[in-house]
Amino acid sequence: MIELRMADKAVKDWSDQASFTADLQRTFRDDAWRNIVPGLPALVLRCTLKLANAVTSGSILAARQVRMKLVKDWLPVLIVCKDKIPAMLPSHPSPYRELEETFLRIISTLPMLDAQELLQQCLSFSTRNVEDCPHLVSAFKTWFRRANRSPQAENLY
Repeated sequence: MIELRMADKAVKDWSDQASFTADLQRTFRDDAWRNIVPGLPALVLRCTLKLANAVTSGSILAARQVRMKLVKDWLPVLIVCKDKIPAMLPSHPSPYRELEETFLRIISTLPMLDAQELLQQCLSFSTRNVEDCPHLVSAFKTWFRRANRSPQAENLY
């Protein structure tokens, strides 16, 4: 997709799915889906992860609004899926954990106010042990460092 330049449109379309993500959240909160499509949450997170990774690596150049909407709309789905995806081998990170880290990298590229809004939603990651969330601690340290800069420095982003 990236070679065909379709990925840019795909990430824009994927980020513009507010009603779809709201439907997914409702569906994943209801246990009836488990018997019908038990692998759906993992599949949805893997698709989102592939697009988000392409954005963070620079393979897809996404505008600020697209990056913001991608995280804003899909972060609640990620949070709902947290307990729905079976654990993998300890040596292999779950798609949930990988997407957490990727979203935090995207958040670090956003303007301060956008990053602040999204980081507050990420606090649900911290329901685990603090040692298990170094990516969240790092994201907040980065945000605090940026917050302590002068306003002129922030305008450079």
